[in-house]
This record gives sequence, structure tokens and C-alpha cells, in this order.
Amino acid sequence: MIIASSNKNKILQFKEIMPNYNLIPLKEANIEVHVEETGATFEENSYIKARAIYNLTKDSVVADDSGLCIHLYDNWPGVETHRFLGESTSTDRNRYILNRMKDVEYKDRGCTSVCVITMIDKSGKAYTFRGELIGHISTEIKGFNTFGYDDIFELDNGKTMAELSNEEKYKVSARANALSKLKEFLEANKDIEL
Repeated sequence: MIIASSNKNKILQFKEIMPNYNLIPLKEANIEVHVEETGATFEENSYIKARAIYNLTKDSVVADDSGLCIHLYDNWPGVETHRFLGESTSTDRNRYILNRMKDVEYKDRGCTSVCVITMIDKSGKAYTFRGELIGHISTEIKGFNTFGYDDIFELDNGKTMAELSNEEKYKVSARANALSKLKEFLEANKDIEL
């Protein structure tokens, strides 16, 4: 299956969580394409990416779209998580969120990490899997094993995702949750051609 991503951290997570599948990143498949994420939901963006790569290759594809939804702000930034500050780094975006929420009490700092995976099989049929993790926005950047908003996404135990090891992340993260659903589906439907 082709992973419709060039993000090294994301590719590593896919491969480590699904070690029994032959997952090929875009670069290894010699695919250089930028897919515009024009959807209004994680499901739409995940599907747009997967379908674009499938249409190019006619091969099985797995794609995801993920983001942070802050409850106080009507689930902002949502699908705009990686784009709401334009050209910026994760650190820039995380600092912006912390600054915006600097006077917000703990009880109002609730958020959900969302990951939606679309898998398209060789016949062109699409399947969707959604993973979620509920937490809080921390009051400061914490942890070194960071990716995206991990260093401000705080679990109920007070640790941020960036304070966890990869093994610990793979038990709780929204992406791990969605990939687990995909794995269970593939194991139960071995007739699907990948």
C-alpha cells in the first residue's frame, strides 16, 4: 500500500503500528504530487488525498488527515490545524494557541485529537476509520518527543503526548486508534486486494 504522505514522523508511525504490511511512502514510489486539501472535514481531506494517489497509481493507498479540536472555540483549528497561521512551524502554532488560551481555566481547556484514515483497495473501493483522543491544552510546552501539537496536548495524568515514548503514544494516540481499526478491518476481511 502507498502511504499518501511525505511526513517522516507520520510515515514512521504508520510503519511501526502496521509492521506486517508493505507500506510505501510517496518518495519511494517515485510520486511527487501536492494534493490540495479542500475538504471541510477530516474525512473529506483524507479521502481527497487517498483518491488523488489512487487515480495516479491504480494501487492500494492509505491516507490520513488529522488535527486538534479545541472545544471552547467550536473545535477550532480542526482541519486548519496545520494551516491556520499560514507558513509556520508546529512550535509557532502551539505558542499561538497557548497565548490565546493564557487566561482560560483548566475546566475550559478541553480538546480532542482527531485522525481519520482512508484506505482505498486495488479495486478503488474506499474505507474510512476515525480515531480520537480527548485531553486538555496544557499551560506550557512540555516534552521532547514532539510531533505536531503533542507538546501542548495534555492527558488526564498531567503528561503531554510529547512526554510519552513512542510505545506509549502508540497505545493512546488518535492515529494509533484509527490505524488499529484499519488493522482489525483488514484482518477480518482478508479477501480485500491490497
